[in-house]
Amino acid sequence: MIDQLTLIEFALRAAAAGVNLMMAGLILFSRAPLMRRLLGALFVWGTVNYVLVSGTNSEALLGVYDPVAAFFATYNSVFFWWFALSLFDDDFRWTWWKAAPVVVIAAVHPPFPPWEALNLSYIEQAAHSSLSIILMGHALWVALHDRPDDLVNPRRRFRLYFAVAVGAMGIVIAIAENIHAFYGLPEGIKLVHAIALAGLTFFFASWLLSPSRALFAPDARPYPAKQAENAAPLRSPPAPAADMPAYERLMTLMDEGVYRREGLTVAALAEQVGVPEHQLRRLINRELGFRNFSAFLNERRIADAKAALAAPENVKKQILQIALDHGYGSIAPFNRAFKKTTGKTPSEFRREALEQGDQI
Repeated sequence: MIDQLTLIEFALRAAAAGVNLMMAGLILFSRAPLMRRLLGALFVWGTVNYVLVSGTNSEALLGVYDPVAAFFATYNSVFFWWFALSLFDDDFRWTWWKAAPVVVIAAVHPPFPPWEALNLSYIEQAAHSSLSIILMGHALWVALHDRPDDLVNPRRRFRLYFAVAVGAMGIVIAIAENIHAFYGLPEGIKLVHAIALAGLTFFFASWLLSPSRALFAPDARPYPAKQAENAAPLRSPPAPAADMPAYERLMTLMDEGVYRREGLTVAALAEQVGVPEHQLRRLINRELGFRNFSAFLNERRIADAKAALAAPENVKKQILQIALDHGYGSIAPFNRAFKKTTGKTPSEFRREALEQGDQI
């Protein structure tokens, strides 16, 4: 006989699983870039399985599907992390360290864990929970740290809610699961868990359906990763009539070299343009096609830096000084931006440019 609290818990979990399943389909068949779609759908599918497998009597309810659900639920913190990076980082690329957590979890959960025979199963729980907290904490950091640079207003607002509601709550749940494994928690905690998961699910669904055109739409134009060696900075078609004064003032300031100012922010530039910050963000995003402010500045900065590096009269000028002259506070961000744009380090670019000049 199922008691009333268990029945309520089951209903909440079933509702949360159903809504998550619907969201997985919406994300998968959206017009977003393929990688963002796949990782988003994978995370939400993992959440469906986690919601089900973490409930009361899940093994009896899920039957033969229980091991499959447990597999996806086990790796869902990694799926969440991948999705957050793809959503908030316009330059998301696969690297070895992004796959490393999968290897760690596989090592923690082998088919026949040795610590179970030694009655040391707490190692498995502690290691998994710690990794989950680290991944969620990093996703939260990415969401908040890069928020000032984000020019997509719905995504910029979503970063806050994502960090507080999804990231922070995920960390709380991971800590609670750790406590429950070692010390136990009061009866009825499964119901509280189900309420939290249902609340997060319906919150996430409401935001997904509201700003979906911005979050899961194709990029306005590709990030200006590479341009021809001597290409001039890209220019957009004129803005709508209402935005033309701001557009022209912005272009004038950029032509005057405002982008070389170290630490330039959207707020500071908006003040010089004479428009509210949100209007400038919208103008740069919609009319100029940039999804983050750094990319907008780097287009001009790197074009100028390429000219400076190729100039014979600057052959003895340190690359650090060229970076500082073009608005970078140190050499590391300049090197990253330069290689992302040209595919070469500043040193490689300078050497090749000077060698070509000598051959002419």
